[in-house]
Amino acid sequence: LAKRLGVECYGKEILDTIADNADVDADLLKKLHEMVGRTSESWLYSLFFAQNVRRDDYHRALVTTMRGLYWKGGVILGRGSHIVLAGRDVLRVRIIGSVDACAKRIAEQDDISIAQAKKKVRESNRRRGEFLWTVFRSRLNDPLNYDLIINTDNFSGHEQVVDVIVRALEAMGPNRPA
Repeated sequence: LAKRLGVECYGKEILDTIADNADVDADLLKKLHEMVGRTSESWLYSLFFAQNVRRDDYHRALVTTMRGLYWKGGVILGRGSHIVLAGRDVLRVRIIGSVDACAKRIAEQDDISIAQAKKKVRESNRRRGEFLWTVFRSRLNDPLNYDLIINTDNFSGHEQVVDVIVRALEAMGPNRPA
C-alpha cells in the first residue's frame, strides 16, 4: 500500500523512535512492548531501564511518536494507531482473516506446519488484544474503531486488498489521508 501511494510505511520504526528518544536498545524495547499486557512482568521496566518507567511513560511516548508520524504522513501499522489517530483525516483499516486462512499463509511463508502456524496466529491475536486493552482500554475486534475491515479469506493476493484500500481512500474525497 505504501509503495502504491508513494509514502513511507511505519511499523518497527515506531518502536525504534521511542527507543532512540529514551536512549534504550530497540530490541529490548520490542521485548518490553510485547510484555505490556502482562502485569506480572511490569517490574522488568524498572530493571531494564534502571529507573522507574511506568506504562504511562511508554503510552505517552507511543502516542507522541504516532502523532509525529501522522504529521509526516504515511502508512502506520498497528500499535494502536487506529485509536491514537481516531477523529483525524486517516483511514483506519483492520485486515483480518480466519485462523485457518492466516495459518495457511504463515505456514507457506515461514515453512512451518499448519499446526505450528495456527498456534502462531492465535498467540499473535491474543498478544495484540492484550496490548490494546492494557494500553488503550480498547477491544481489538471492536468494529467501531475502524473505518474499513477487510476479511482476506477470499482474496487471492495482497494486490486485491491494496486495491480495496486505495478505492476507499479515493472515496474519502479531498480531505483523504496522503
